[in-house]
Amino acid sequence: MTTIKDIVKRTGLSLGTVSKFLNGMPVRADNRAKIEAAVKELGYSYNDMGRSLKTKRSGLIGILIPSLNEAFSAEIITRAEEVLRRENYAALVSDAMFSTEIEREYLELFVRKRADGVIAVPVSHDAAAYSRLREAGIPLVFIDKDPGGADAFLLDNEPVCRDVAVRICAAGHRRIGILCGNEGLQSADERLKGFIEGLKQCGVKPDARLIKRGDYTVDGEARRMVDELLAERPDAVFASNYYFTLTLISAVNEKAVPLSSLSYVGFDNLGFTSLVRPVPYLVTQPMSEYGRLAAEKLLARIRGDCSPPAAVRLAASICAGETLLRRPV
Repeated sequence: MTTIKDIVKRTGLSLGTVSKFLNGMPVRADNRAKIEAAVKELGYSYNDMGRSLKTKRSGLIGILIPSLNEAFSAEIITRAEEVLRRENYAALVSDAMFSTEIEREYLELFVRKRADGVIAVPVSHDAAAYSRLREAGIPLVFIDKDPGGADAFLLDNEPVCRDVAVRICAAGHRRIGILCGNEGLQSADERLKGFIEGLKQCGVKPDARLIKRGDYTVDGEARRMVDELLAERPDAVFASNYYFTLTLISAVNEKAVPLSSLSYVGFDNLGFTSLVRPVPYLVTQPMSEYGRLAAEKLLARIRGDCSPPAAVRLAASICAGETLLRRPV
């Protein structure tokens, strides 16, 4: 039967280093590679439950997302797991399916599984929904929304949406519409606020008939909003999230709306742009940064970082495409 001493002999590393790795603690990358290779080659097996009882760590990190169908969520999971794997943590990925009830069930699961920490793209806007984790002493990091009480990594929505409005106005458009999420949704409120500030900065009065807000997660709702907005015959439209962008592009193509009568700017550059012509003009989030930064911060909390929780704003960029044209005079 292979023992830890056999791993020590095969790798040439100290007993302390090998034991540290097998107990779920971080070690240097080159040492980790040697130990993992020896474990596989020698067929060494170690007891995760016994390790958990000894170290009071489970080696599990909960990742809670609103929907597995979102490319945004997939990118977060990928980047977070890259960081977590390097430190010998496994991710327990859970799909809340935009349901606060399912979200609550998974938070209870993380507590029962004794997760060492949780990364969450929250469905609920209420910090109380996450009180169970705090009661259990489980570190928590939010992404995209900030219910409060924990670290958060968020997009700096207002400046980039203000810039979008200014660019649309600079192209000569005045009847400018926006598709936006429900009132009370943090990112949607911020994007609308920045956009309206940009219009006012350019001397354009926002038209309430051209501001469409709704729950894009409900089947058919995004398309209904798009159709209502296009019926108002705007000069230009800002689709302020990924769902609205896809829905707007689909509707414009179906209705054969020419760019000469409708310019638009979308949100989130998630790879589909290579398939769309003309190439959309898009706001681009730093997608790869969210998961990485959240995982790094969570690990720091697990190691004992006791600094006050902080919300970090990440800057977006704008990819100038072909769908924002100067309005004919």
